[in-house]
Amino acid sequence: MNYIYVLPVLRGRHDLLGQLFGDWELTGLVSFQSGLATTVGISTGKQGLATRPNAAGVADSGPKTIAEWFNIAAFTAPAAGFFGNAGVGSIWGPGFAIWDSSLAKQFPIHERLKFKLSGEFFNGVNHTNWSGISAMLGSGTYGRVTAARDPRKIQLGARLDF
Repeated sequence: MNYIYVLPVLRGRHDLLGQLFGDWELTGLVSFQSGLATTVGISTGKQGLATRPNAAGVADSGPKTIAEWFNIAAFTAPAAGFFGNAGVGSIWGPGFAIWDSSLAKQFPIHERLKFKLSGEFFNGVNHTNWSGISAMLGSGTYGRVTAARDPRKIQLGARLDF
């Protein structure tokens, strides 16, 4: 969802107070996305030809914590010389919720001379959004969240158009 909203405070006033604090524009983008399907692999050296483990339970019944995103007991290594039966995309990674916004004001100075102030806020609410999980059976981080998306970032700008 995106939005553009001109703040109505002191809007249209031509005195000094209206010129400084009126006609500010608030814009933004709100994004919500569910996690991506992920396939569990095998990182042990004795798997033979197998690239996927055996499914031994329900993977999405996990606690969804940083230490264990999915049910790690739901997968086991196949016997040597056999292929695993776990499906492709059998677990879901973490989703995200991000709110980016901007506050800007253009000050007309002369006919063709304009000054613009802006502040941009990326992930403005600073909500932690996990972005990666370790899905390799046998690795030291198996089942754990391993990365996060960018935290809040603020960018301020000034522009003179002539």
